[in-house]
Amino acid sequence: MRILTINGGPHKGNTWRLTEIVRKILYKCDQNIEFHEIHLADIDLPFCTGCSNCFRNGHAACPHNQKIQPVMDPIEESDAVIFSVPCFQGHLPGGKKVV
Repeated sequence: MRILTINGGPHKGNTWRLTEIVRKILYKCDQNIEFHEIHLADIDLPFCTGCSNCFRNGHAACPHNQKIQPVMDPIEESDAVIFSVPCFQGHLPGGKKVV
């Protein structure tokens, strides 16, 4: 089983530790689990332009495809995805809204 964790916080902190705790719990349940992590703070993701090309024509049509595709490929290859994000005044961080 492949599990991908996507950390959406703008800096390392509590949500990163939460993902580590979840990983330890799941690993105790099944040691055949393969974990992969993507830290959005480490990837310079651009903000969405709102062109809707990804909805109409697929992710390959996104003007930011070269930056987005390395995130989309692991999502499609995983059996499960864990999203870990902080909540800033009731909203997600801007970088998380792209994914």
